[in-house]
Amino acid sequence: MIRKAKESDIEYIIETGRRLHERSGNEDVPIHKPHVFMLLRSFITIPSRLLIVSERDEIIRGFIMASAEPFWWADPIRGRRLVTDWA
Repeated sequence: MIRKAKESDIEYIIETGRRLHERSGNEDVPIHKPHVFMLLRSFITIPSRLLIVSERDEIIRGFIMASAEPFWWADPIRGRRLVTDWA
């Protein structure tokens, strides 16, 4: 099943992310769990962000994050430009 994440999923998502991170080729990049928790919570609670989980047998198997964020170099003449850049 694919569904929107809820706060009670965060610990499972962090664990899933940790396992994926070990195989990513970036395993030497440290993970700071309190910041990851806050980030994931923001993807659940902020309307311009989205966190979806894939679940089988009531176990989270994967997730995807998406958001509409302004480019840091927003051009005042052309208006805000948005980007989605998550995994």
